[in-house]
Amino acid sequence: MALPDDFNEFEFLQDLMRKWQNRIVREDFQDLGGEDWNPDVSIPRGALRHAFTHKDDDTSTMDLMRLFLYYFVYRKAADLQPPVYGIPKITFDSYVTYRPQIKLYFCQRTSELEANEHPAEGEISFRLMHETSESLTMSELKRYGQRIGNIFGRSGGYDWHKGYYKYTYFDKQRGYEFRILAYSETEAKELIERVLEIQEHTPQWEFFNSVTNERPGERFPANPGTVKILGRTHKKPRRRPRVHVRFRYASVAIHGLPNDITLFDLTGVKTHALVG
Repeated sequence: MALPDDFNEFEFLQDLMRKWQNRIVREDFQDLGGEDWNPDVSIPRGALRHAFTHKDDDTSTMDLMRLFLYYFVYRKAADLQPPVYGIPKITFDSYVTYRPQIKLYFCQRTSELEANEHPAEGEISFRLMHETSESLTMSELKRYGQRIGNIFGRSGGYDWHKGYYKYTYFDKQRGYEFRILAYSETEAKELIERVLEIQEHTPQWEFFNSVTNERPGERFPANPGTVKILGRTHKKPRRRPRVHVRFRYASVAIHGLPNDITLFDLTGVKTHALVG
């Protein structure tokens, strides 16, 4: 479909950027109200939200100033890259040889978060025991991407209901070593069945085990409380939160390549995804 005759590239870009960025700001300051919020610059958070919110009559310079204020002065850009404790993949590959590993990533919806709360995440992976870096082909990777999309990518992404119950499924000959936190045994088994379906495998439930705690509600409270660090009060990290995390994308790590390859993507921001 061709673009309209009166299509304006600048206005289109500016309008799209404002809609996305204002949604991010609105979710970040949802404690002040929704879209019908009345600006109140007499309180600190109200002043910040008003300054961060892009207006219809903003110039491009003002748009840039609001973005700079939000991501660099307010330091929200730090949330895009939290600290990572590890080593570069290329360094790891020099120490270890491994079979190709497919990884599925899940993340909690931002609409379910409280103010200044980081989203819960989930990851489950398996290895292609019948493949090596040299035998794996691009057509096979695309086929895996399509299967992942069909199994996990429909209706906005599969929901994994995480919880404080721990389940394991170890079938090393077929590349599966799962340690799953789930709300129930039923949830854990459904997730395992879906992951195994990617390779058209059927679960062998003799490899399935549960690791129970006598009092999980006390061991892993929904509200763990606060702790004072360097004179300031901080929320304690949540352990085994009972939340829904939605499937976002899948990638494959191949020995000898410096970066993972994205097989399927629902986020819309992963470049060069093979499917999605």
